[in-house]
Parts: sequence; structure tokens; C-alpha cells
Amino acid sequence: MILSPKHLPRLVSTVRLFTNYGLRDFANRQGLLSLNGDGLDDQTTVEGDTRVKATAFRERLVELGPAYIKLGQVLSTRPDLLPKPYIEELVHLQDDVPPMSFDDVEKTIEEELHSRMSKLFESFEAEPLGSASLGQVHAAVLRDGRDVVVKVQRPNLREQLSEDLEYFRELATFLTEHTSAGSRVDLVGVVQQVERALADELDYRTEARNAAQFRLALATFPHILIPRVIDAYTTHRVLTTERIRGVKIGDIPAISRIDYDFGILAEEFSHAYLQQITDSGHFHADPHPGNVFIVLPGRENPRTPAEAVADDRRETVRPGATALVQSENEARAAAIEAAPRDDPKLALIDFGMRWRRTTAMPPQRRWWRLVRRPRNSIAARMFATSRL
Repeated sequence: MILSPKHLPRLVSTVRLFTNYGLRDFANRQGLLSLNGDGLDDQTTVEGDTRVKATAFRERLVELGPAYIKLGQVLSTRPDLLPKPYIEELVHLQDDVPPMSFDDVEKTIEEELHSRMSKLFESFEAEPLGSASLGQVHAAVLRDGRDVVVKVQRPNLREQLSEDLEYFRELATFLTEHTSAGSRVDLVGVVQQVERALADELDYRTEARNAAQFRLALATFPHILIPRVIDAYTTHRVLTTERIRGVKIGDIPAISRIDYDFGILAEEFSHAYLQQITDSGHFHADPHPGNVFIVLPGRENPRTPAEAVADDRRETVRPGATALVQSENEARAAAIEAAPRDDPKLALIDFGMRWRRTTAMPPQRRWWRLVRRPRNSIAARMFATSRL
């Protein structure tokens, strides 16, 4: 295959992305240098130590747009490929991307929800809680007093990604035929997977359905908290959920490790993931530290399905008017006894990336039933070391 002439400048820019920012060895291992020999370096090569080059590499990915930010997010999980300073810089791409303007945020919300911001919200914080490649999140309070977070998609995103993905598709096919990387990795398959994932992530209604499904599927785990979606405030470009007030799982204060037993959370989280993989076949495919929080007692937070049942004094349950409300009713019906209110909990957010296992796993399902028995830590350790 010959790469389309219109993509040749982008090919050179892609290779230079690595060679000019201190990653020539990485490019060489992937066979990329053979595409254009020694003519890849130019006057834009970054000078300085590894930390300076790593920072410049991250900033360049941001400049190139959402598809390249996604590339950086993937690389941030591969310490086997990149030096540690680069991994530490790329981790910031998980939820620390330059924000879009508040004017764009306001315009998108009003277009999608067909009303003015002042009528939709009691208050809305202009400063985002976090900004990522596809959108950003703002804290707000609804007119009924509920604390929520509102995720708003970046404008013109589909057009930008469409052009980038066309290039990546052709590049993957080209690299498969002409480089050593193509002989080791199914690059075409990787791009196809990214395309499918982005298709889901670009429609926030898919994420809303995923969140409701996970809240139902994990309702039997009393320490796992999945925030509810606010159905009336959710469209394909705006997603509104209950607000989680917690600590990123990688930032737990040392004093909290003394005050609380997080072993219970670790065990329950492991069991929850094993159930997702071996039983339901659907699992959260993006559990990086920016999407997993520890919720400590004493802070106002949403309720788990079990807590919602415990606090509900109604004798009858009203039927769900929408699919999301019906799913919440089912989650409450499936919930077991609520965890003690002074126990910490573990919250999962961002369900735009969900993966589905397509092959049957009968032996592992038998293991799963064994692991789920109370206090069967030996079985749990055996399962953890077995091959899935």
C-alpha cells in the first residue's frame, strides 16, 4: 500500500513527534525511522533534559487535538514503552487539558437542553472541575437543590476526529506493511477499536445507559458507588450526573490510611471487576486514577441503591417513566443491606468506555462463584493468579 499523498506531511510530523521530543529510541524500536531515514530532525527539536522534553511532548499532543490526546492517554499507561518522566507528564492528559471557553459551554448547554442557563440551574460554576480531550466537567446545583456535575462536549469535535481517524486508518495499514511495529501489533485492529470507543464516547446518551447498567449490575456491592444520571438534563452532547465528592484513588492522605480499613474496598472492588468480566461480560474499560475515587464519611455524597432503599419510606415504588428510572428501580430491588454509614466507599465515574467480552468463560464462572463466598480470601488469591 502507498500512503495517500495528502497524508505524507502528517506522516513526517507523526514521526517527528517522537524524534524531536527525545523519543528517537522509541521510534527506532517501532521501525519508524526507516520511513524517512536521518532527515526527520529539524530546527524544532527540543533541547534540554528529559523532563523538559517530556513536558514539551505533552504540550505538543494537546496542540494537535483530541485524537493525539487520546494517543497520549494510551501511552500514559505503558511504562514498558516510554521513560518514567514521559509517563508522569502524560498522566496529566487524563483530566488536565486546556479548557474550552465558558461561552462555548453555555452555548452547548442551552442548545441541547432548550432553555437558558438561569432557568436550568440554581448555580453553575464557570471554572471547570476538569477538562479532558472530548469535553469538560462543571459543578452545578439544580433548581431542586441537588448537587450535580455537568459534562459538556467540545464544539466541532466530530469533524476534527473524522479527519484524524481517516489518517490513522490509512497510517495503520501503511505501517503494518512497511514497519517492524506492524508485524508485532495489529495496528489496524487497534485503530478500529479506538473508532468504536470514540463513537460511544461522542454520544453521552451511551454513557448514561452504561452508568445505569453498572449501577444495576453492581448494586449487590454495598461499598461501590455509581452516581445516578439526571435523565432530563442529558443529551448526546451534555451529561448530568450526581456529584461525587471524593479523593482520587492515587491521592489518599496518609492519615486516612490509618483511620480507615481500605482492605474492604480493595476486596470488594476486585470482586466487582471479576463479576463484570466473568459473569456479565461488560466491564468499565477506563479505570484510570481520574475515574476512581475514595468517598470518605462526613461529606455529602449520593446514595448507593441500598442506601436509597434504606432511606425510602414509601410503601410502593412508582413505575419508571423512562428506561433510566426503570433501571434505578431494578437496582434498588437487587440491592443488599447497605454498608455502615461510617464506612468509606469507592466511587466509579466516566462510563464512556465500556468493553464487552465476546467469548464464553465457563471455568472462570465456576471460580467466580467460589470467590464470592464470604471470607474466601484463599480462593480470591487463587483466582487472581489464574489465567483468564
